[in-house]
Amino acid sequence: MKRSTQASSAPSHSLQDRLDRYVLAAGAAAIGCLALPQPANAEIVYTKVNQTIPSDTTFYLDLNNDGIVDFELKNHESDRIALKADLFMLPVASSNRTAGEAKYPSALPGGVTIGPNTIFPKNGDGKLAEWSYSFSTTQVPRFFGHWRHATNRYLGLKFIINGEVHYGWARLTVDCRYLRPVQAKITGYAYETVADQSIDAGQTKESGEELSEVNPAGLPETNSPAKSLGMLALGSPSLTLWKRDENSIE
Repeated sequence: MKRSTQASSAPSHSLQDRLDRYVLAAGAAAIGCLALPQPANAEIVYTKVNQTIPSDTTFYLDLNNDGIVDFELKNHESDRIALKADLFMLPVASSNRTAGEAKYPSALPGGVTIGPNTIFPKNGDGKLAEWSYSFSTTQVPRFFGHWRHATNRYLGLKFIINGEVHYGWARLTVDCRYLRPVQAKITGYAYETVADQSIDAGQTKESGEELSEVNPAGLPETNSPAKSLGMLALGSPSLTLWKRDENSIE
């Protein structure tokens, strides 16, 4: 019997079945991918201000500008039991926090990452700087806090939006001198719109965009920027920047 040398152009039924099943599976997978929740677009919202906080006044910090105050920056003087002047950053909601060691918020240099790995103590008193003198217990004035002489330093902040944690920063310049009111000015603040996403101190845009204002006045930094709060330890004795100021008396 003579065999035909022409190959058949039609695929076999079994091959066609396999192709049909593959097309159906690929289509279902594509539809499933489209149905998955897409990642939110990260955005940093930056607010530039230039507000001096005089003695015995309060600056109400609304980080995301939604009409709800998140922190209160209080400049205070007292002459009742002891002479003193102090500056506090106080959370309005109990879940809001300032970054720092166990007691005092840290004066962070620009570039430090503020996020889930940052230390936000629950029992900090929010004291940025204070001088005090007690006629009954001391012979010399005492100084407290890490913000005694801080130019364009950053407060790391954590606060809640609709039940989710967000991170931000506030840039301050503070001068605390004996027998004078504390001089304080806030020059900007920002927060990350995506919950649980880190932000760098001074960062005003997402990566790849116009970057940051870590040193807006062009002043020399007394401490190089660091990307990890692990090395900073937020108040560790290895950070002599603040300890040097605390131990000196003018």
